[in-house]
Amino acid sequence: MKNCRITHPYLIVLFIVAALTVSSYLPFFSSFASTTLNQDQQKLYDELIRGSDSGVSGFWRAFDDNRDKIDGPVLQKTLGHAVESRDETLVNLVLEGARIKGDEKTLISMMLTAGDFFLSISRYNEALKLYDASMPLARGAGSPLLMAKAYEGNGDIAFYSGNPTNALMMYNRAADLYAREASELGQGIVARKMGDVLLQTGDNGQAMTALQRSLAILSRLKSPVEEANAYRSFGNLAMRQRDHKTALGSMEIALARYTAAGCRNGEADIYRAIGETALRTGDNEKATENYEKALAIYDKTGSLVGQGYARKGLADIAYFAGKNDTARGLYEKALDIFTTAGYPLGQADVLRRMGQLNLRMGQIAQALEAYEKALPVYRKVREPVGQADVYKGLGDIGYYSRNFSKALEMYDKALPYYVHAGEPLGQGNVQRSIGDIHFYAGDYTRAMEYYEKALALYIKAHSPMGQANTYRTMGETYLRLKKNDHARAMFNSAMALYKKTNEPVGQGDIYKTLGEMYLRNGNRMGALDMFRQALVHLKSAHSVVDQGHAYQGIGDVFLSAGDLEKSLENYDMALVLYRQMQDKESEGFVLIKKASVFGRKKDVKEAVKFFEAGLGKFEQVRTQAVFPDMKKSYMEKVYGYYEDAALFMLDNKENEKAFHYIEAMKARVFLDQLAEARVDLQKGIDPAMKKERDLLEADLLVMERKLAQESKKGTPDQEVIEKLTKDSSVTQEKLDVLRREIRYRNPLYASVQYPEPIAAKSLQEKVLREGEILAQYFLSKQGVYCLLISKTDFNVIDLPVTHAELVRKVNDLLGNIRGYQEGERFRASLAEDLYDILVKPLEPFLGDRTIIVVPQGPLAYLPFEALRTHENGKKMFMIEKYRVKYIQSGTVLGVLRSQYEQESTGGSFIGFGDPVYNYQNYMSEKAKGGEKGKPDGNGKESEAPTVTPGAAFIKNNYLRAGGVLTRLEGSGEEIEGIRKIYENRGNAARSFLRIEAREENARSPQMSQYTFVHFSTHGIVEPGFQAIALSQIPGDREDGFLTLGEIMNSRFNARLVVLSACETGLGDSSNAEGITGLTRAVMYAGSAAALVSLWSVADEGTRDLMVRFYEGLINKEMKKTEALRAAKIQLLTDTKDFSHPFFWSAFVMYGE
Repeated sequence: MKNCRITHPYLIVLFIVAALTVSSYLPFFSSFASTTLNQDQQKLYDELIRGSDSGVSGFWRAFDDNRDKIDGPVLQKTLGHAVESRDETLVNLVLEGARIKGDEKTLISMMLTAGDFFLSISRYNEALKLYDASMPLARGAGSPLLMAKAYEGNGDIAFYSGNPTNALMMYNRAADLYAREASELGQGIVARKMGDVLLQTGDNGQAMTALQRSLAILSRLKSPVEEANAYRSFGNLAMRQRDHKTALGSMEIALARYTAAGCRNGEADIYRAIGETALRTGDNEKATENYEKALAIYDKTGSLVGQGYARKGLADIAYFAGKNDTARGLYEKALDIFTTAGYPLGQADVLRRMGQLNLRMGQIAQALEAYEKALPVYRKVREPVGQADVYKGLGDIGYYSRNFSKALEMYDKALPYYVHAGEPLGQGNVQRSIGDIHFYAGDYTRAMEYYEKALALYIKAHSPMGQANTYRTMGETYLRLKKNDHARAMFNSAMALYKKTNEPVGQGDIYKTLGEMYLRNGNRMGALDMFRQALVHLKSAHSVVDQGHAYQGIGDVFLSAGDLEKSLENYDMALVLYRQMQDKESEGFVLIKKASVFGRKKDVKEAVKFFEAGLGKFEQVRTQAVFPDMKKSYMEKVYGYYEDAALFMLDNKENEKAFHYIEAMKARVFLDQLAEARVDLQKGIDPAMKKERDLLEADLLVMERKLAQESKKGTPDQEVIEKLTKDSSVTQEKLDVLRREIRYRNPLYASVQYPEPIAAKSLQEKVLREGEILAQYFLSKQGVYCLLISKTDFNVIDLPVTHAELVRKVNDLLGNIRGYQEGERFRASLAEDLYDILVKPLEPFLGDRTIIVVPQGPLAYLPFEALRTHENGKKMFMIEKYRVKYIQSGTVLGVLRSQYEQESTGGSFIGFGDPVYNYQNYMSEKAKGGEKGKPDGNGKESEAPTVTPGAAFIKNNYLRAGGVLTRLEGSGEEIEGIRKIYENRGNAARSFLRIEAREENARSPQMSQYTFVHFSTHGIVEPGFQAIALSQIPGDREDGFLTLGEIMNSRFNARLVVLSACETGLGDSSNAEGITGLTRAVMYAGSAAALVSLWSVADEGTRDLMVRFYEGLINKEMKKTEALRAAKIQLLTDTKDFSHPFFWSAFVMYGE
C-alpha cells in the first residue's frame, strides 16, 4: 500500500512520497521500497527488518553486527519498508543509522523522504524539523535539487499549518531551483502546489493558470500519480465553482491513475470528493457510501486529516437530515482528530459547522463561541469561503434575533469573499438571507428581487437544497402578495426537492405554511393536521424557532375554535422556544395573541399587560432595523397589531394608552430622521467612502440620463435599454451596500437620541399651548375616531362614519374641487357632509382654539379649511370659522417645539422661480433679444417630445415617463414680488430666476443663511421619483432635479420652506408613515415648517396667494399660520377669479 499524499481541507491536496521519481533527475528519491539490491545487500536488508520486528534493541544489534557492510541502498530500502508499513519508530531508527554511516547525500534524501512521510500522517512538527535540518546539509553538499526539495517541504508545512503567504514564497524558491537545474518534474509538482494555495485563497484565475502549467508538464513526463494529483486539483477548482460535472470528470481521471499506481490515499481523497459532490447535489445515499469508503482507507493509512474530513462529511449528511445528535457526535470526533493532528484549518471547518448546528438548536451563545473560534483561523490562512461562512453564520444569529442591521452588516461582509472565491452557493445563501430580512421587514417586493437572484445562483451551483429553500420562501412571499396559486406552485417544487434530499426542516416549514393557509380558509381540522405534521419533522431536526411557529399555529387553531385554555397552552410552548432563540418578533406576535385571549376572557388587566409586552418587542425590532426603508416597511407589517391594541384600549376606556399606541404607529421614520438631522452625520463619514458614494451616485445618474435619452428615441434600441437597466441595477446594489457600510462605520449615529412616542400628559403639559387643541384622527377597521387633546382636556369622539365611507367621501370632495379645471361646479353639499362627520362632533370642545390636525390616510390629502359649515344661518368655509394647522403626529409637534424657538418677525429670504425648461428655445429667444423674462409666442416653452408608448413602462424618472415641463412665467413674478416686500422692510433677500434658478445654487451652503426659502417651480411627484424641477442646462454639473434625497442632504436653517410648485404636498403614502415626500424632506433638511400644495394650481392664482401671504408675514408681522389664513380668506372674499377653493385651499402648512 502506497502512502502517496497528504490531505488538505477543501483542496484535499495530494502528495506522493518520493515524488521526484526520475532516475535521471535524482535517483535516491526513487521509491525506496522498490530499490533493487544484490544478494548480499538483500541479506543485510532482511536482517535489519527481522531485527526491527523484535524491537529497537533488535534493530541496533542487526545494525551494529553489519555496520561496515550496510550501505545507502540497504538503508533506503529499509526506509521504504518503514514508510509503507507506517512504522514511525523504524523510520527514525533508519535515519539515525544513516547519520552514523555518514553518507551525506543519502542522509539528506532520506531525511526529506521521512519528512514527506510525517507530513502525510499530519505530524507537521516532525516533518518541519526534518526539512529544516536538511536545508543546510543540502546547501553544504552543493545540491540545488536537494535544496529545492527542502524548500518545497517547507512550503507544504506552511500551507497545511495555515500560512499561504509563506507557502507561496517557499514554492517560488523551489521552482527557481528546479528551473535552474532543468527539472521539469519538480517544476510541474510545485506549479500544482502553488495552484492549490491560490485556490485556497480564492484566486481562482491564477490557480487555473498554475494548474494548467502543471498538468502540461506532468502529462508529458508520464508521471501517473503526480498527473492524478493535478487532475484532483482541477476537480477541486471546479467544485469550488460548483461545476460538479467538470469536477467529477477530473476526479474520475485522477481515480483511475491512483488505482493503477496503488495510491490508496489518493483513492480515498477521490471517494471523499465524490461524497462531497453527492451531498451538495442532494444524493445522500451516494454521499454516505463514498465517505465511508474514504474513511476505511484513511483509517488503514493513518491519515489523520483524511479521517477528520471523512467524519465531518458524514456529520454534514446527518446535519442536513436533521439528525442533530448524530451530527454533533461526528463533529466532535472530527474536531478531536484535527486537534491531535495540529491542523487548525480542519478545526475551523468543524467549528463553523457546529456553529450552524448550535444555532439551529437555539444554543446562541455556543454558536457565537464556535464562530468566533473559527474566524481567526480562516483569516490567518486567507481562506475566503471559510471567512464568508462565518460572517454568514454571525449574520444568521442577528437575523434570528431580528437584529436586522447586524445581520445585514455581516451578510455584507460575507458576500465579497464568496464573490472573490467564485462561490455561487455562498452568494446564493447571502442573497436569500437578505431577501429573508426584507421579507420579515414587510418589504415583499424587495424580498422577491433577492430571492430571484438567489435562485439563479443556486441553479448555477447545482444546489437542490438552496433551490428548495428559495422556492419555499418565494411561496411565502407570494402568499403575502395575495398570489396563492403562485405560492402553491412554489411549495410543490420545494417539497419535491426536500423529500429527495430527506431534509426535515424544509418539509416541516411547508406543512406549517399549509396549516396557516387552511386556517385562513376556515379549515381548522386541516390546519391542525398540517401543524402537527410540521411538528413531527421539526422535532426530529430539533429546529427550535420552527417548532415555535408550529406551536403558535396550533394555538391559533384553538383560539379560532374558542378553546382559550388550549390556545394559551400552545402559545406558552411557542414562547419558550422563541425566547431560547432570542426571536423578539415572534415572541411579540405570541404575546399579542395572548392579549387577545385574555381580552376574550374579559381579563382587561392581563390583556393590557400582554399588549404592552408584545408591542415592546416590536419596538425593539423596529429600532434594530436601523435603515429608514426597512423601518417603514416593518411598521406597515405590524401596523395591524398596534391598531388592535389601540382599539382594545379605546373599548376599555384606557384612552391614554390608546393615544400612545396611535402615536407609536404614526410617522416614526420621520421622527427618527428629525433626530438624526440634529447631528451632522456627514462629518462622521469616512472621506474615501463618501467619495466612492458620490461616484456611484454620479454613475447612476449618468446611466439614468442615457436610459432617458435612449427611451425618447423614435425606435429605442432594446439591447441598449436592457444593458443600461442591468448596469443601473448593479450600480444601485453596490450603492445600497456602500450606504449600509457608511451607516455601520459612522460613529456619530451613536450620539443620536431617537424620540419615543409622546404620552398624552406630556403633550398637554409640555407641548400644547393655551388656545390650541390637537385633533388626532384614527381610521381603523372598527371605525373612525378623533382623539381631541388640549392643555386641560382629553376626549375621544367616535365619528359617525366607517373607514370605507370616509375614503369615498374624501375622494368625492377632492375630485370635485380639482374638477374646477374641467368646468365642474363646486358641490357645497360634499364639503358640508364631511364637516358634519369630521368637525361638527368636535365643536363642543373646540371653542376658539386653533385646531392642530393630525390626519391619517385620505385625510392627509384633505384641506380641512375647504369644508363647509354655517353659523347663525350664514354658510361659510371652515377657514372662516377656525384656525387650522397640520402636523404629522403629536410627537413630531413635541420634537419641533423643542428644536425651534417661537417665531419672531422679519428674517431673510431666498427664492427660486421661472426656471428654464427649454434651453435651446431660451438661448434662441435671448439671441433675438426677446428673452427678457417673457415667454415665447404661445406662452410656454415646449419640452422635448414625450417618450414612445414602447418605452412608457420605464418607471421612476419623470422625463422617461413622458413628463412635460412648461414655463411658469408667473412664478418669476411671484418671487420678485416677494423679494421686494423683504427689501422694502430692510430685510436681506435674494432671487434666482430663469437661467440662475439652477440646482447648483439651490444646493449651495449659503442656503443655510436664509430663514425663508421659497421654490416656485414645477414639482414632480412620481412613484419612486420626487423632485423640485429647476433649470435644465445641458452640460451643467447637476441635472436640474433637486430630488428628495438631495433635499435631505441639504442644510437649511429656516423657519419656513415654501414649495409653491404643484402637488408638493403629495408623495408615497402608507398606513403607518403617512405621506413621505417633499414636505418631510425640507423639514428634515432644517425647517420648522413647510408650505406645500395638494394639487396643481394655476400660475396666476398661486402668485397672488403667495404675495398676499408674505405681505401679512412681513408687513403686518403676522405669524405664519395667521398670515396664510388671511391670504386664503382674501382670495376667497376679495377676488372673483380666485374665490373657488381650487385656488386657495390647495396650500397647507405642516410643522411649527
